[in-house]
Amino acid sequence: MTSLHDLLTTALSAMAQHRYADAAALLAPFAHVQSNELQRYYGEALRRSGRPQEAVGALMQALALKMDDVDAYLQLAFALQTLQMKVEAAECFRTVAALQPDSVMAQSYLAHGDQQCARWQDFDANLAALRAAIHKKPEDAADEFGVPFTLVGLPHEPAELLKVARMSTRFLSRGLGPLPARRAQPIAPGSKLRIGYLSGDFHAHATAALMVETLEQHDHDRFEVLLFSHGPDDGSPLQQRIRQACSRFIDVSQLDPAGIAARLRAEAVDIAVDLKGHTAGSRFTALACRPAPVQVSWLGFPGTSGADFIDYIIGDDIVTPLSDASAYSEKIAQLPGCYQPGDSTRRRGRARPMACQTVPSSSWQPTRSTRSPRRSSTPGCRSCIACQTPSCGSSAAAIRPTHSCRPRLLSGEFPPIASSSCTPPTWPPTGSAWVPPTWPWIAGPATATRPPATHWPQECLS
Repeated sequence: MTSLHDLLTTALSAMAQHRYADAAALLAPFAHVQSNELQRYYGEALRRSGRPQEAVGALMQALALKMDDVDAYLQLAFALQTLQMKVEAAECFRTVAALQPDSVMAQSYLAHGDQQCARWQDFDANLAALRAAIHKKPEDAADEFGVPFTLVGLPHEPAELLKVARMSTRFLSRGLGPLPARRAQPIAPGSKLRIGYLSGDFHAHATAALMVETLEQHDHDRFEVLLFSHGPDDGSPLQQRIRQACSRFIDVSQLDPAGIAARLRAEAVDIAVDLKGHTAGSRFTALACRPAPVQVSWLGFPGTSGADFIDYIIGDDIVTPLSDASAYSEKIAQLPGCYQPGDSTRRRGRARPMACQTVPSSSWQPTRSTRSPRRSSTPGCRSCIACQTPSCGSSAAAIRPTHSCRPRLLSGEFPPIASSSCTPPTWPPTGSAWVPPTWPWIAGPATATRPPATHWPQECLS
C-alpha cells in the first residue's frame, strides 16, 4: 500500500463485498496506527466477521482519537449487544442521542436500547424524543436510516412508521437504479412460474423454521422455487431441509444489492419475495433495481417497507388491516387466518412452568422493580426465555402489560446483580484530554468497530 488512504479504500472495497474477514486481515498489521478511521474500520471488520470482543478494543481506540465519533459509538454499541452487554450498549446509544438529538436514528436506537435493558423510567421521555424527531423530518427526507424495526415495538401511528420507512429506504437505496424493464409475460404452456425468495435466514433461524414446510408444499409441477441466500451456511438439519425443499439454492452472500439484483434478473425470476424488510442484515434494496416484474415483501418485517419498488406486502387482518392501507407504500395482499406459516412436523415443547405465566390479579399491587432481572443461577432452576425471569417459585416475577407494546416488571426477588467498577462512556467527557474508560469485562487486544458511512445504517436491531 502506498498510503493510508489506499489501505482504507481497499479495506472498504472488501467490506462492500461483505468480505469482512479479509478486510480485518488486511488492516490487522496496521492496528498500531493512530488513525481514527483505521481503528473504526478495523473494529467494524472484526465485529462483522464474528469477533466482537476484539472489536470493542479497536472502537475504544477510535474514540480515544476522536471522542465525538458517532459511528464509532454505534459500532461499539452493536459489539456490546452481541456480547449481551445490553446496559453498556444502551449507554453508547445515549451518547449518540446526546450528540445528535434531532436524529431519528439516534433516538430510535436509544429507545430500543433502553427497552432491552428494562430501563422503563426513561420510556416515555425516549418515546417523546423519537416522535419529535420524526415529526421534524420533512416528508421527502432521505438523509438517514431511521431504524423502522424499533418503531414496530413502540406505540406509534401507522403514518409515522410509513414516514420513517420511506426515509430509511431512500437512504439505503442511494445509487441503485432500475435495470432495463422486463415486463410480465403469460406463462408458456409447459413452463413454470419462477419464484425467487431473498433472505439471509435460510439456516437455523426463526424465519427458516416458520417457512420450511411452506417451501415443501409448493406445487413444483407449476412453480420453480429459487432461494437466494445472503446468510451463513451453517450445515444445520433445518438448512438441509430448506435446501431439499427448493428447486435451486443460490448463494449471493458475497454480492452487494446491485449484484444480487443482476443475479435475480439473470435467473429470470418472475416474482421476487423479500423475507427480511427492515431487519438486521437485510439486502432488500436489491429490489430497487427492479429485477423482477412483481416484487413482494413477506414475513420478516411486519410493517411497510416504504419502498416504491415493492408491489405487495403479504399480511392478514391483524398485521396489515385494510383500514391502514393508506399507511402502506405497498398494496396489501391478505391471507386468510394468519400471515405467518408454521411447521406441522415440529415437535411441541413442554408447557412453561406456571410461575412464569402468572399474571397478578387486579387486587394485587406489588412494588415495581427498578432493576433489570437476570437469569437465575440457582442449580436446577430454569429461566423463562420470554420474560427472562427465574421460573422457580421462590423468585418468580410477574409481567403485566401496562402500555402498548411495553411490559412492566413487577416485584419478585431477583438474583443479586454483581456490582462493577466499570464506568460506561458519558457525554460530554470531562477534562481536555479524554481517555475512553477501561472496562474490566473487556479482554483481548485493543481494536475498534464501526461500519463506514456507506453501509453502517443497515445494522438494524433485531
